[in-house]
Amino acid sequence: GFLIDKKLGWIVTNAHVSSRNPESLEVSFKGEAFIDAKLVYLDHLLDFAIIQVPSKNLPEKAKVAGLDCTSKPVIGSPAGAFGHPFGLNYSGTRGIISGEKYKWGRHWIQTDAPINSGNSGGPLISLTSGKVIGISSATYSKKRSEGLGFAVPMRHACKVIKLLKRGINPSPPLVPVGFAYDEDNEDKLIVAKIYKKLPVTWPLKAGDQLISLASKPEDEFKNQAVLIHTLRGKSGEVKVLVERDKKRMTLSLGNRPLERLTERVGLHFSGVVIS
Repeated sequence: GFLIDKKLGWIVTNAHVSSRNPESLEVSFKGEAFIDAKLVYLDHLLDFAIIQVPSKNLPEKAKVAGLDCTSKPVIGSPAGAFGHPFGLNYSGTRGIISGEKYKWGRHWIQTDAPINSGNSGGPLISLTSGKVIGISSATYSKKRSEGLGFAVPMRHACKVIKLLKRGINPSPPLVPVGFAYDEDNEDKLIVAKIYKKLPVTWPLKAGDQLISLASKPEDEFKNQAVLIHTLRGKSGEVKVLVERDKKRMTLSLGNRPLERLTERVGLHFSGVVIS
């Protein structure tokens, strides 16, 4: 993980590193003893988590990471991954930004900087700006690939951080529809299924295409991850552009964030949570 706010004692990592709440978490800075930490926010959709240590327990020399919350990483630009691969603590590796991909229902920064077990939750740093552009998260099987690492884009995580600091629940919204996925509609969000027994209903029909927010028609919903990222932090009625039978219209969708995972009570076993 890496420190993003010294006053709050907030540290960013991956959700698959922090695990679920309640959890016993400890943090160590280089050359320092382990101290207890608690889970502040958890988001499995982004594979993103914030943990907290008391600010009084932070070493004086601890530095806050500079975050790049706006830029799209430039393909071919140099990047470095920092972490603890296979227990080799505080190690840095370098490579380039290979691209930005939509895969497994999420957006990723792709890099050939070596990312191994132990790098998860660590920063992916632009070696041009020195700022964190992503959170190292995953890699393809080393037996099947070479130089295929993935990081959570920092600009997506930054939105969550800013909403949390404003006291707004940044959890993904409840989406009461299912979408079609096929090669002909790769960059289109086509409604395939309506779920009627959920707390939120949307006035959509199968075959409708969700285009964008009515206020920002240029920012199209190319996939469900874009829709969810756009709706984070919004509650109540949200006006969107919809194409139905080749005609565009504006509809109001009731938007409701999911309950924060840190506040849910449930039973976890065999990879399943019942709550």
